[in-house]
Amino acid sequence: MIKYMEATDKDAFLDFPLKEKSSFLPSDYVPCPVCKGHGGWNLSLNSFPMHDKPNTAENRHTYSHFRCACSQCNGLGHTSKDNTCIHEMVHVANIRMCLNKYECNKCGHTRDVDSSD
Repeated sequence: MIKYMEATDKDAFLDFPLKEKSSFLPSDYVPCPVCKGHGGWNLSLNSFPMHDKPNTAENRHTYSHFRCACSQCNGLGHTSKDNTCIHEMVHVANIRMCLNKYECNKCGHTRDVDSSD
């Protein structure tokens, strides 16, 4: 089984640029406590060849590293200042086919996830 990096790993943000705070976000939004304002992190480095692209940090980020989006801030890099709990989501119910409810076992925050294609 492949072991992917977590946001807390040393190279999780290697070549991963910080996200600028979008103008549509409220003024009280702060950098996400999980992704530190990046919007995601690397799961593994140099997973894909860059072919004819120059070996730059931007190209490695775009073409070579296997990445994920942050589920705490939904990839925005920023979140409400009240959203300080680093959620540990657990499945609590199947609402309908492909629609599931998850709840944070620390703060009680819930999220409905549609897993359909």
